[in-house]
Amino acid sequence: MKYLVLLLSVFLVATSCTLSYAQEAKEGEDVIVEGTVEAIAEDGSYIVVNKTKIMTTPEIVDEAFFELGDTVIITAEKTEAGLNLLDYEYVFADEAEDEADMYSSEEPPFEPVPSEE
Repeated sequence: MKYLVLLLSVFLVATSCTLSYAQEAKEGEDVIVEGTVEAIAEDGSYIVVNKTKIMTTPEIVDEAFFELGDTVIITAEKTEAGLNLLDYEYVFADEAEDEADMYSSEEPPFEPVPSEE
């Protein structure tokens, strides 16, 4: 039970830090929002990532093929109307695991050069 409470506390702190950063950004500043796509407006006018609403266009949503559950990193501009999507990047768990495995294998990533001693 203590583990669950601790895990929930960590999640809430991380979420509130992300949300407060997005809210504290000044108009015209870029904001990075990382997380899971939680909602997509039927008309393509916005998406919700990590409980943060980001304004988009139907063309961007069609081009990006956003789906619920996708893990993304969004760059958005803070405007008077809210956050407007500028750029997006997908995060694939397999790629992160592959990079970690690449350097954790028992064999070095290159052939050692014999010393001339």
